[in-house]
Amino acid sequence: MLESMLEWMSYPLYYAIDGQTAPRQAGVSHATIFPYGPFRTDDGKTVMLGLQNERESMSFCGPVIQQLQFHIDERFSSNSRRAKNREELAQLILAAFSTLTAAQVIERLEAACIANARIKRATRSPQEMYESSDSSGGDASALPAWREAIGRAGHGRYASAWRAL
Repeated sequence: MLESMLEWMSYPLYYAIDGQTAPRQAGVSHATIFPYGPFRTDDGKTVMLGLQNERESMSFCGPVIQQLQFHIDERFSSNSRRAKNREELAQLILAAFSTLTAAQVIERLEAACIANARIKRATRSPQEMYESSDSSGGDASALPAWREAIGRAGHGRYASAWRAL
């Protein structure tokens, strides 16, 4: 487990090694790549996207937000410049997305081969989502998705308990 944590933290570690400044905290956005994070759309939904190279940047500026001039704009012409001017670029992206639904944005991102996902909000806490059943083998508590997987598999310690529900 320690090796996994070290691997996950190696990226920011390399930025902060030898007294260098650590990357800023960025939440679900990326600290050193931009745009890479959540953006709101006209229908109030949020789309997560990430540009990781210049090809994706050109595709994003052209077919996705239809503002190709941003790709050649000196402020946004490389990742380091986009990251440096992230607040300004974020406002331009939000303006472009302000007339599009999440489905339209995702359709454009998919066509441009840019990584994306729609962010969904949980309507219930994990504790509320658990379902349980008493069985001869004991408590068979699990999230509904696990219940379905166990039921489909038809085996395992709690499979008979789930089929009984």
